[in-house]
Amino acid sequence: WESFCISSQCGCNFGCKFCATGDIGLKKNLTVDEITDQVLYFHLLGHQIDSISFMGMGEALANRQVFDALDSFTDPNLFALSPRRLSISTIGIIPSIKKITQEYPQVNLTFSLHSPYSEERSKLMPINDRYPIDEVMNILDEHIRLTSRKVYIAYIMLPGVNDSLEHANEVVSLLKSRYKSGKLYHVNLIRYNPTISAPEMYGKANEGQVEAFYKVLKSAGIHVTIRRQFGIDIDAACG
Repeated sequence: WESFCISSQCGCNFGCKFCATGDIGLKKNLTVDEITDQVLYFHLLGHQIDSISFMGMGEALANRQVFDALDSFTDPNLFALSPRRLSISTIGIIPSIKKITQEYPQVNLTFSLHSPYSEERSKLMPINDRYPIDEVMNILDEHIRLTSRKVYIAYIMLPGVNDSLEHANEVVSLLKSRYKSGKLYHVNLIRYNPTISAPEMYGKANEGQVEAFYKVLKSAGIHVTIRRQFGIDIDAACG
């Protein structure tokens, strides 16, 4: 099983405080060819393409070329992948989430939450001021209602910042209040990979706290997984 994690932009202009890419700023949106070539390169080397995740550099739903790339990846005469083999991670670009719901309903969606508290999330992720948690969650509820597809919630574990049991219980409350009591939401807990440029407060995740957080969600009936770590050596996989 080979899963490809690809980029949609060179840099990013959304400035999430814990992310190395945000320090670069947005240099350009990748073209559809630059996006698909990331996969084609390995295909030509003989690798089997099982799934593709737009979870590399950039905010995928801020680049219109990503939709053309989705068309290419699912084209029977090109990559011929099922849309269920494609995943897009987003910080919550509401107009583009609506487009996914309407035009690409079988593509997997992951929402980068990282804090259940709106004010705190705005400090970590300034996009929350434009697209607040509650508004994004309402759109995701609608996505689930119309598509019957699971939505993933990415939650990066920042020690002493967002990994308390109070945070865990608030995540439970947030999801339990959703459509169908949140049964089609699945939380992925991600151990933070510290980057060279990130503030010192964002350190390596505390394993005991990650496990305690997991148990709170699990015991409340929330679907939850602790994800494996990759990319520490290249300042990647920060969340």
